[in-house]
Amino acid sequence: HIKGEVFFANGDKDTVNPPDEVERFNAVLSTAGVRHRSEMYSDAQHGFSASDLLPLYDQTADERHWAGLLDLFGRAL
Repeated sequence: HIKGEVFFANGDKDTVNPPDEVERFNAVLSTAGVRHRSEMYSDAQHGFSASDLLPLYDQTADERHWAGLLDLFGRAL
């Protein structure tokens, strides 16, 4: 029942949402016709965008994540 476009960013080292689960989730979204964009960031772990969660924080992945979010917001809001 999702009507808007969604954006997901994940790390390829994430053990909470591992890449194979992300691929399955993307397939479900595609099958359901949900507009979405999903990005996988190299060497990033779960929590990569939380600057207070060292050593999980990854500044490069966080910046890419924000760029993707702001792109979506710029197009959708």
